[in-house]
Amino acid sequence: MVLEVKNLNASNGFALKDINLSLSKGERLGLVGKSGSGKSLLSRLIVRLESNFTIQSGEIDFLGANLLKLKSIRSLLGRELSYIPQEPLSALNPLHKIKKQILEPLKIHKTKSNDLDSLLKRLELDKSLLDRYPHELSGGQRQRVLLAIGLINFPKLVICDEPTTALDANLSLEIIKLLKEICEEREIATLFITHDLKLLSHFTSRVCIMKDGQIVEKVDSLSDIKSEYGKLLYDASNLPVREEKSLQERVKVLETKDFSVGTIKHFFFQKRFKSIISDVSLALHEGTTFGVVGQSGSGKSTLALGLNVLMSSQGSLKVFGKTLIQSGKLDKLYLKEVRKKMQIIFQDPFSSLNPRLRVKDIVSEGLLNTTMTKGEKLQTVTKTLNLLELDSSLLNRFPSELSGGERQRVSIARALAVGAKILVLDEPTSALDKVVQKTTLNLLNSLQEKLSLSYILITHDLQVLAHMCDYVAVIFEGRCIEQGSLKEVLANPKDNYTKSLFKALD
Repeated sequence: MVLEVKNLNASNGFALKDINLSLSKGERLGLVGKSGSGKSLLSRLIVRLESNFTIQSGEIDFLGANLLKLKSIRSLLGRELSYIPQEPLSALNPLHKIKKQILEPLKIHKTKSNDLDSLLKRLELDKSLLDRYPHELSGGQRQRVLLAIGLINFPKLVICDEPTTALDANLSLEIIKLLKEICEEREIATLFITHDLKLLSHFTSRVCIMKDGQIVEKVDSLSDIKSEYGKLLYDASNLPVREEKSLQERVKVLETKDFSVGTIKHFFFQKRFKSIISDVSLALHEGTTFGVVGQSGSGKSTLALGLNVLMSSQGSLKVFGKTLIQSGKLDKLYLKEVRKKMQIIFQDPFSSLNPRLRVKDIVSEGLLNTTMTKGEKLQTVTKTLNLLELDSSLLNRFPSELSGGERQRVSIARALAVGAKILVLDEPTSALDKVVQKTTLNLLNSLQEKLSLSYILITHDLQVLAHMCDYVAVIFEGRCIEQGSLKEVLANPKDNYTKSLFKALD
């Protein structure tokens, strides 16, 4: 047996209770659950990265040794036992080049790898990348670097903690398949942690389901899931495809023509515009959702910032039938009016909410310069929170006291409190687990029907796209390569990139 966790009970305010799991040579095991269920805590405890835990009872046996009784596992970590964390950008040292970081486990353990070139080739890491720094790589490349670091010594056990969370569907599947192939060939035992059961099905069928610090169900096949909680997780990973809305009698609320977004470079006394995303022409109709999809780094979020006049742009932008931007010239007077009617919801609600303000103050921020009384503002805030199915008991809480789903709803409430009719949603659920994601998306659809809201949805998640959008544009390397109704693009993609992108939905 490579790993055996026996009757583990531990706590640091959050309790892990009666954990039992095992992995033999070459075996793959999935550990799934909602955010906060204890998955990542357990993985970090196994590799001794959680020092403030009190171990009440139990054992963590690795290759016959109880890891909890060892003074240090530095001699094992990176050689016999590898841990691949969730966030590659924060896990990699920004001051060191990629080559140094990949070779570090070899240097620490004084080992040699005759298969380095082969491993890099398998992971599709070109040798030219080795002399770059982490920030110079794409999200997918950084994730492959972490895999290379974790596999360089071909350990007996690899623990992967949500390794594809920030990646688009195609990249996620590529990473999963690569990891599976290498672990099968080298008979490496793998503990794969995720909240996405559909993604996990491409890697293994043997699953432990966690809830509130406990393993509540173990199955050898996803079809064997019996518990209500397990079925909830499984259903949340399978979103239904949206029925297309007709555009008849729906007015255009936003329209772009040859719209480019980028940065202004000052060269002596001249200004030069350098585009990041170019020549996008799209139309958003009242009560519909226009999806913008593409791989990480394609320019989707840049487009979202440009539409909200948070970055420099060229071309034409009309909002509610009136020109806001024409040939790079901004109507500043009209912008004040547009700010109330069009709002952006950012990807990470924790960083977009002021940590020092209470919920009631955050939601009422946009009402500060109105003639409303204090009582009227509070009434508007309470009414808006109720629309978002948030209890008024949250009014006096700080963002740190809310869950991820609640924080994202507060962000949406802040936008709706000022009367916004267009929401630009920049990856609004990418930081949420699948269950909370599904609840949030269904709420957005419900609000759209109630308030005749129009959405521009930026996403790399194809299931979210298919569940939410009526019309879509596909972005690749800063250009719109294809657009049309969701039904049309799904059924008959024309561009080769679009075809490969939508294969991940199968």
